[in-house]
Amino acid sequence: MPPPAPSYPDLTTAPFAAPGAAPAPGVLLRQWLWRTLRVLPLAATLLGLVTLLALGGVALVNPYVGAVPDSNLLRTTFVVGYLSLLVVLGWVLVTAWRKQWRARGALIGLLILAPIFAYLARDEALRSQPMDFAALGEIVPGDAESHALALRFTRKAPGAVPYRGAPALAAIKGGPGNADWAELAAQDPAAIQAAASELQPVTEWWAELAACSRIGDVSTRSSAPVPDFAPMRDLAKLRCAQAARLALDGRGDEGLSLLQPLVEVANKLEAQARSHRRIVAAQAVADLAIAMADQIMSKARTSPEARERFAAALRAGLSGERGVRRLLAVEHVFANEFFQTLASQPQRGQSRVAAALERGLSLFHYNPNRTVNALDAVMIELQEHGARRDREGMKRCMARFRAANSRGGIKNQTGREFLAQVLTPSTAVWRYWEQQDRKTALLVRLDAMDASSGAHS
Repeated sequence: MPPPAPSYPDLTTAPFAAPGAAPAPGVLLRQWLWRTLRVLPLAATLLGLVTLLALGGVALVNPYVGAVPDSNLLRTTFVVGYLSLLVVLGWVLVTAWRKQWRARGALIGLLILAPIFAYLARDEALRSQPMDFAALGEIVPGDAESHALALRFTRKAPGAVPYRGAPALAAIKGGPGNADWAELAAQDPAAIQAAASELQPVTEWWAELAACSRIGDVSTRSSAPVPDFAPMRDLAKLRCAQAARLALDGRGDEGLSLLQPLVEVANKLEAQARSHRRIVAAQAVADLAIAMADQIMSKARTSPEARERFAAALRAGLSGERGVRRLLAVEHVFANEFFQTLASQPQRGQSRVAAALERGLSLFHYNPNRTVNALDAVMIELQEHGARRDREGMKRCMARFRAANSRGGIKNQTGREFLAQVLTPSTAVWRYWEQQDRKTALLVRLDAMDASSGAHS
């Protein structure tokens, strides 16, 4: 008969408790910690699988993949590679579960997942200093004061004056276009006078802006207040109506003199602008003045001196390549700020814990430097096409850029999603060039009239 097998004490309980007695609290804690540590690798592996599955799902349903000509091939390639990875990981976990070496199998799964997540989190080095607000121009003494003046009627600006509008302006119909000129010129003078009385504070504000040598913009963030367009628009409409009446009475010089401050202030607002809205507002005011001045040239006599002063005001503003580059530089700065703060700014009402968790997870789906590098490259190319009025070149550039950021994949998903949809500068660029064409046509007409009057004299 073989000797009995030796008995060994239970090391999880002895010598802390006698046989049959309840384990001591320290032993229970030690057992719980051991079981937890054995489960943690498995839980981490499963969490990694779920995260990869979510990232892959977003990549597969990316709505911009359809813009890529070979999107079906890309989808197929991505699906095959992604499913192969999941099969390998799944096989490791199932084998580990069946053979009762769960901790070891989970650790193997973690070793497979670790380089994938390291690849997702790895960002690029910035290739150059990102475009920021300082790159849009130097702030000189007096800019802060003129900037505050420009914001006088802007809601949420410090010391803003509420703008209540001009109800009497609603009675003034028509506009500076050829089809609306007759209706605008036939307005009742009493209606124009009533609107002028309501807009007296805006008129005084515009005169103060005209007296500034330049109108600065000291904004340092995209959410900074921007001059409200409503008072500018209403004053421009009033001036067009007044100029139309003067032209109808044969007083063309006075009509041009009323329109000239609109152009001068619009030039100053655009020259130092650090926001797209300020540029667009300034261009809209100048465009109304240009259209009305063109009508005055056709409907009333004007002196060479008045025409020369108005032409000088038109030439003083940004034009051609300089204006396009300024417009696209502002777009570049705004997009840059958005991408750099995308993963760092908590959402409104979000707790600190939730914000910290979101920032941690963003490491795997958003690479800010990689995104900014891609943005810088495309904006530099767009500036060159825009400055040359190369519309087809801009279209090709944007199509290529969107396609490159719409391809299936799990690297930098958030950055690529926003890059594929956030940049739409071509519309603003062509609106700018259309306004430049109208300004150029008016300057040519003014020069031709001066040359004709000089020949007759």
